[in-house]
Amino acid sequence: MIKFGKPYEQICSLAKKKNADLIMLGTHSKKGLQALIGSTATGVANYAKCDVSLIKV
Repeated sequence: MIKFGKPYEQICSLAKKKNADLIMLGTHSKKGLQALIGSTATGVANYAKCDVSLIKV
């Protein structure tokens, strides 16, 4: 599946469409506060209507 737009919006939209209970998302950013959580992961965690599990890769 190919989607265009902001990644976190597309992920949240798909999760809502599929009536997901959980979104699992890997993070891999390497500097500053971004080392803890990237911008896509931040967006998903803030806007998802279901639980989100973030995994440091």
